[in-house]
Amino acid sequence: MFQIPWHLYSEEEIQEVLTVLFKEKGYEVYNIHKIDRRGEKGVDLECSRQGEAEKLLISVKKNPRQKDVNQLNDFADKPVKTKIYVYTGEPSTGFKKVMEKVKDKISFWDSRKLTFETFAVDARFYLFMIIENYFEKDVWAITFSFCKFYMDFNEQGRRFGKPVKADRKMANLLWQIKDRSASLHKSLITLQTLFERMKPFKTDQDTEMYIAQAFLKSLSFLQMDSLKPLRELYLEFLRKYPANFEQFCIESKGRSNWKYFIEMKPQLLPGQIIKSFEEGKEMTQTMRELIPQTETKQEKERLTETLGDISRILASEAYWLEDTVDDLFKIGLTGKCR
Repeated sequence: MFQIPWHLYSEEEIQEVLTVLFKEKGYEVYNIHKIDRRGEKGVDLECSRQGEAEKLLISVKKNPRQKDVNQLNDFADKPVKTKIYVYTGEPSTGFKKVMEKVKDKISFWDSRKLTFETFAVDARFYLFMIIENYFEKDVWAITFSFCKFYMDFNEQGRRFGKPVKADRKMANLLWQIKDRSASLHKSLITLQTLFERMKPFKTDQDTEMYIAQAFLKSLSFLQMDSLKPLRELYLEFLRKYPANFEQFCIESKGRSNWKYFIEMKPQLLPGQIIKSFEEGKEMTQTMRELIPQTETKQEKERLTETLGDISRILASEAYWLEDTVDDLFKIGLTGKCR
């Protein structure tokens, strides 16, 4: 199973993820760590369901050590039946001994268990956590280099003069970029079509896990075969032919591709995830105010629908990268991309 790199996330970020997951399970979640840090006494999250007297308590510690033993014992003594202790790093030897003593009172979740529970509760969220951490980094590296060039151009004006006319070397480089970007785009469109046209069928969790992991494996192949080489090829073009890319900035300045490039940013990476949660809450609240809510309960999205939608999003990213090389071809041949 592709693992979420929890070691890169802070304890506060992991708490926010757990808050989202348990809310999806139907709990009201009270973040004691954030609201009442002095009074938490080993408890970070307190979860309750309407109509149920019993609460569920969660404690999060990335790398438990001997100094955290007293806190663990306090947590174990809480008069609550269900207690979950989440840790993502390797506990110290002394801490492990205490874990063994209190294992009948506490359910321990390591990083693998946390990843599995994330998938079980919200497969879409799990998939985006994996995709953003592993597969989209090269896309962002390309688009960041585009945007930096564009911003520098807007601030400093033209610096590199007229575009260079395409010779054999430039044409060869552009053909390689076209080949990689077209291959990536078509492959993702194929995945999108495959999952969107797949007829509904009942699956158990093991089958869904197998399908999701196969999907992620296919993305890893695309990353190695198309996306990583595409990143190097685009960066090579920017180094060798800055005047041509500058002309692209001039010719395409008013088009939507720049809005797309600038807005296409990671949301679930360490350092970004809490802000994206907050923005999501604000957007949800705005939608509730604008659109009357009905009592009709929506059916849970099927995994195939999720994979089709994710493929569509990734295919859109690949489309803009392919569209850019088409314009660079025209600039090399004619001096303009229109």
